[in-house]
Amino acid sequence: MLSGLDETGRAFRLRRSENRTAPPPDFDEFWGRTLSALSAIDPDPQPLHMSEVNSSLADLVEIRSWGLQKVRCWFSHRRDAEEAPRPLLVTSHGYGSACDPERARRLSALGFDVVSLDVRGFGLSRAAVPALSPFGYLLTGCDSRETSILRGALCDFIQAYRAGISWFGSGTKVGFQGFSFAGGLALMATGVLSMQVRNWGEHPLPAPPDLLAVGAPSLGHLEKRLQLCRGGSGAEMAEYLRQNPLRRHELLRVMSYYDASFFAAYLGQHQTTPGRSKPEQIILGVGIDDPIVPAETVYATYNALHTDYELIELPCSHTDRPEEADWIKWERSWIRALKSAPQEELKTA
Repeated sequence: MLSGLDETGRAFRLRRSENRTAPPPDFDEFWGRTLSALSAIDPDPQPLHMSEVNSSLADLVEIRSWGLQKVRCWFSHRRDAEEAPRPLLVTSHGYGSACDPERARRLSALGFDVVSLDVRGFGLSRAAVPALSPFGYLLTGCDSRETSILRGALCDFIQAYRAGISWFGSGTKVGFQGFSFAGGLALMATGVLSMQVRNWGEHPLPAPPDLLAVGAPSLGHLEKRLQLCRGGSGAEMAEYLRQNPLRRHELLRVMSYYDASFFAAYLGQHQTTPGRSKPEQIILGVGIDDPIVPAETVYATYNALHTDYELIELPCSHTDRPEEADWIKWERSWIRALKSAPQEELKTA
């Protein structure tokens, strides 16, 4: 379902954007090995600090992730949450940013148990990456797929999910939410969790979320990102290749294991799991004018999906235009969806 913009010529062309390159032939095998190794790492959430504002608690929690590195999250819930279970929301932050505990509290006040992750190398998890690349975060460890920082970042998101279940329980529903960099990670985490169910039957990690809500997700369609991004991680990679042109083939090969459009193809392909009454719901947002995460790259990711979704098209994102306020439409949509009762409960009510 589309909403937001008329069928203008530009919007029509953007909607047809696709990533016509294929994922690496061992894409599934690489991520299968990664998930298998990750499943053996207990996130072991440990509280470091707790604060309370108007009955909303925000615990700073440290968890173990890929490479046994420790990353930090804000876990937020209501003090009166001893009543019926609440939806569990896992979220993160933008590129070069960090999570705000006040935002975690606000989301908790809406009726969610919240896990708000600072990905390794950012914010309160900066120490998990001893040395970042001088060319930019995304270039850290880019010499091989095994050492890419994105491997650890994606595992951090999954470990935050596992830690949230350990801390709060699985709740009535589970939602992954993110904008920009966090949106790319949320989508990729959902895809790789769907992959484990489809490919390997027995799966030691949790099932994909009931709801995926991503806005302007980055990390999709690498070639277009190198051509079009005027800032952010795409521009950092383009500058790296300008200075290191002989590294182009190898960098594209490594980063193909972290292209969000390849993960999107797995969304919606898992079986309904025990305790979950319906397949995941997907609510997507895109800004037509976006210098950091160009719409062509976002549509290429969305067009790889093999399931139904709601798409909210908005005039812009990553700009200082007043129309940025229109993103409240996407926010309201996913909040309403995550707060709604699962289908099974509605049928028996």
